[in-house]
Amino acid sequence: MSADPFRPHAAFQPRPPRGRLVLVWALALTAACGVAYVAGVIVADAANPGRPKPPPRAVAQAAPPAPLPAAAPVAPAAPESVAVAPPPRLPHEPPPAASDAMPAHEPDEPAVTVPPRPAVPDPALDALVAKEAGAAWAGAAKGPLKPVAAPADGPHDPTVVAAVIDREIARRLAEAKVEPSPRSDDAEFLRRVHFDLTGRPPTVAKVREFLASADPDKRARLVDELLASPAFGVHFARYWLELLVKRDPENNRRIQTSDVFVSWLSGQFNRNKPWDETVRAMLTAKGDQALAGETFFVLANSEDGQPAPSKLVGTAAALFLGNQLQCCECHVHPINPEWTRQDFWGLAAFFGKARAVREVAAKKDPNAVMATIVDGAGGAGKKGGGRPLLLADGSIPVPDPREEGKIVGVARPRLLDAGGGPAGKAGVNRAGVADWLTSPANAYFPRAAVNRVWAVFFARGFVNPLDDLRPDNVPSHPELLDTLAGEFVAARFDVKHLIRAVCRSETYQRSSRTTPGNQDDHELYSHMAMKVLPPRPLFAALSAATNGHLPLPKPTRAGKRTDGDDGYAFFDSREYDESPAEYSYGVPQLLRLMNTQLPPACDATGKELARQMTVGKAVEHLYLSALSRPPTPAEARKVAAFVGRQPDPARGLSAALWALLNSAEFVNNH
Repeated sequence: MSADPFRPHAAFQPRPPRGRLVLVWALALTAACGVAYVAGVIVADAANPGRPKPPPRAVAQAAPPAPLPAAAPVAPAAPESVAVAPPPRLPHEPPPAASDAMPAHEPDEPAVTVPPRPAVPDPALDALVAKEAGAAWAGAAKGPLKPVAAPADGPHDPTVVAAVIDREIARRLAEAKVEPSPRSDDAEFLRRVHFDLTGRPPTVAKVREFLASADPDKRARLVDELLASPAFGVHFARYWLELLVKRDPENNRRIQTSDVFVSWLSGQFNRNKPWDETVRAMLTAKGDQALAGETFFVLANSEDGQPAPSKLVGTAAALFLGNQLQCCECHVHPINPEWTRQDFWGLAAFFGKARAVREVAAKKDPNAVMATIVDGAGGAGKKGGGRPLLLADGSIPVPDPREEGKIVGVARPRLLDAGGGPAGKAGVNRAGVADWLTSPANAYFPRAAVNRVWAVFFARGFVNPLDDLRPDNVPSHPELLDTLAGEFVAARFDVKHLIRAVCRSETYQRSSRTTPGNQDDHELYSHMAMKVLPPRPLFAALSAATNGHLPLPKPTRAGKRTDGDDGYAFFDSREYDESPAEYSYGVPQLLRLMNTQLPPACDATGKELARQMTVGKAVEHLYLSALSRPPTPAEARKVAAFVGRQPDPARGLSAALWALLNSAEFVNNH
């Protein structure tokens, strides 16, 4: 450890500033399309402009089949066609049968003239996209992604899966000649796994108990203990709340039932409900938003208070399928030319019946009035950009991206990479698309789930960005991703099973301390990434270190900006799905903290410790509560000497605590 007690160990210092290329790239699709290039921005720290950039990612080498026992492929469901009634019912024609009629209290909406012909590709837009895509299309993989193969004798014991993880990671490290870091010590692992699984630090009593234990299986037992804690479900539910809110923060921070969503989703995680069941519940959510927490997903993808099929498709694809399907909402996909506007709107048709019914009309903000989510066919959106109507045959109007309110044709229900939709008109609904999306035969669903869970623990996925899963975007560890996805399917989408396997691996238990041979490795997992603590875990750590003297953030609902997360959003500077490994993410957060009650909380803690124990015991307590480890002998001597030189020991303890709370070791989950 560092000789200076107020200078964190070198392993926990932020890495020396290095040139970083942040490229924000979008295709120019003309002013009428409303899309423009965003120039790439080079962010270089002047203090060290000469530091070399990390080497480009090594291309994954071919490897033998997945090392788990022989796998039996999961047969994909046969594509089914939609029966289309000719001709489709237009707005001026008689309404559908009573079973499809709109519910009471539906707002009056203007009719929209819909051409009964299929919407054809837009040659001008598609040609521009093709021109801008250039060589990207030439290297794009042809054909759909293949479903994962579930092991015939699975699921396996988590320890067996952990060994597979370690073998695959070790193989890639050996190929790249990168040295792995040693195993983390018990204190480092204890703090890490507590934050990763519960969003809270361990208590002082837990630190003492764990460090004193000689049980060789104590790490595996600790993982099981934390997975059984109610805090596990709450922590992961808040992770998903943040993803949903930040996709459209202006609208979603005003939804009044984020706490109902967290309560529902935490229950799903704590009861270990299968992930496919949880996702299906969100996609098909109905009922009173005050009672049915899953309806938050529908309301978080709304326009003018009504569920928007285009937003529902975009969010479902990004979060549950791991791809950017919304890029082909107006034109052919700029990266994968096999995804077209018909694919996007064909999926959107399945969400076309979802409606939010309110007893009274909202004056300004629809979120100010509680809603009930129902399914009903027909009904146009608000004039000038509302939800498209759903025709009697299940097809959906396709808007003209150049002219707001204009319809260029219709798209029939269609499942991505699978041909037509469920058989019969009755299958063109949210239940129909949910069955397809969450199926084990869906090539994207299990891979996207595994990729995101992996990123929660390692700060990056096998595929990055996390929502860029496609046939031609090769993962850093393709065999391992497919093996874990197959295991996830065999385990019937058991999230806790997957997490147990990850946390039992030596890969996860590696130290964050780098070696001269791996300090530039950012994707082979030679060492654990340091993750900046998000606002809520950070406040949990501050509260523990100050013995509860730091007041928690207050809600900001009362007539002001609502953040949907009890006031913590003020301290959150991270953008949607941004990597927590970016140290700069925590700087604004810490600057805001300095303007809170943190200094008085340190003073109150110093006075309390000075009254209750000796200086030596107080110094030990500060380290155990703030860093989840005891001080080294050198740290204990120097801090005690510093406190002893102060006229008031309480002031000295307060200053020591302040220094610890401002260290990189404290603000990072390492």
